[in-house]
Amino acid sequence: MCNSAYEYAMVNESQQLETNKGTLFGAYNAVTGYFQNVRTYKDSESKLKSLLYGGVGKMRAQKAFNLCMKLEEYAVYITPYSRFPGHASHGPFAPPFLFVTIYISV
Repeated sequence: MCNSAYEYAMVNESQQLETNKGTLFGAYNAVTGYFQNVRTYKDSESKLKSLLYGGVGKMRAQKAFNLCMKLEEYAVYITPYSRFPGHASHGPFAPPFLFVTIYISV
């Protein structure tokens, strides 16, 4: 699941917008986007329950939101991977370890 969410964050067109790329909102949006657009559900009713009525999708989205709010509170910002000293440039993406930390903490 984590690899699929990370892949969604790195390749989905909406995730590459300047408003998302390398931001806390982008990390949150990647988690919610995974549950809304990538994860498979048994049927549309199961998807609706998961996302809106206290299922896994809703719980993970809320936890991701809470974590992003905490990170913002402490002024922790996601620096684009290419700007980290000593790392080869891989484009303006959040470093994989940071995305994974956000996602696993959810």
